Amino acid sequence: MKGQDVVISCLGKGLNLRPTTLISEGTKNIVRAMRKHQVKRLIVVSIASRLPTSKSTGPWILKDIAADHDRMLEYLNTCKEDIEWCGLMVPEIFDLPITKTCQVAVGKRPGPVTVTTGDMADFMVKTIQNEGDWETYKNNLVGLSSTVTFSQVIHTSQGKVLLAVLTTMFAILAYGISTYWK
Repeated sequence: MKGQDVVISCLGKGLNLRPTTLISEGTKNIVRAMRKHQVKRLIVVSIASRLPTSKSTGPWILKDIAADHDRMLEYLNTCKEDIEWCGLMVPEIFDLPITKTCQVAVGKRPGPVTVTTGDMADFMVKTIQNEGDWETYKNNLVGLSSTVTFSQVIHTSQGKVLLAVLTTMFAILAYGISTYWK
């Protein structure tokens, strides 16, 4: 960490939905190391449902993960004196390139309930490189959204799972209809 200008943290648990402190405790460890090495800037990735204007708290199945994101964000609010941070608040992430449809807004989700990894990376790099952008976003929760089409989604790992689920549901429905009409 020594000699770095900024830290980017994308801590998460993947598909493990059990209660955790990985994100909040991991962020505390990162900040501790930043302070030790006098690194002042941090970008963290969090979830759009934690934005103050969000109408949803997220799916109930993610409540334990969301609680850890809340703990992380509460901690970052106590660090403003010596750590400048930006909370990149994202909806459903798809592993797709830059879309050129990316929308950004401080304190709210600016558009669709999707974002691409390419748009996330592009936002982070541009924010780090542009002092004016950093001043706008520092110590704020920043919503980021991208327009992602269904034809793009089906080429991602999430899309393949979605297609498998839809195919299974269709097969069950077709079986039920065929049995009913016998």
